[in-house]
Parts: sequence; C-alpha cells; structure tokens
Amino acid sequence: MSNQTITNAITIEKAKEWIQNWRRGTCKFQLNSIISISHDRVNFEQVLSEPGVKRVKSYLGVNDCGEMVLLIVGADENDRDLIALDSSRHHVYDMSSQEPPLNLSNDCSPLN
Repeated sequence: MSNQTITNAITIEKAKEWIQNWRRGTCKFQLNSIISISHDRVNFEQVLSEPGVKRVKSYLGVNDCGEMVLLIVGADENDRDLIALDSSRHHVYDMSSQEPPLNLSNDCSPLN
C-alpha cells in the first residue's frame, strides 16, 4: 500500500465531523431521493489492501456542502475499525459521488 497513490481519503477529523453532521440531521435534501450509490473499484481495493483488514465498514455522513456522503474504513475480524493515528497505515475513504447514477433515464437495473 505504501507505494500506491491514495485517492479519496479524508482525515479522521473530517470524517468525525461529517458523521456527526449526519447524526444531527443536517442533510440538505430528501433521503428518499437517493436511488442508489455507485462506487469506484479503487476505493475497495485500497481499503482491502491495508494491513489487517478483514471487513469493510461504512458510515453515513454529511459533508461541508450539506450533501450525504458514504465513508468506508477497514475493520478487523471482530468488526473493530482499524483507523490508526498513523495515516500511512489506515485511511477513511469518501466513497460518495454527488452525481446521479449514470444512464439514470436508461437504467436497466431491475432494482430501480
């Protein structure tokens, strides 16, 4: 992991702030307007390549623009977050995309 470029990582402090925003209900839009959340493969590859990661945990948050975000962290086999103070080992990844799903009007998913 140390030779790879980390993308979409945010600080632990920013993650805590965004998660607290979610818990306080500061989202600026209706939650039922969310149809699905799409993620880039690189985010999962990055978190799964961190040392000791056996599981991936997700947290909901609200960013500084009032938009919902999905954050992921690596966890151990007991589901404990592996966020270390040493950010060279473990990261919080912002998985969110503020765009509507691609091909929303022509989406062939039976889940939409």
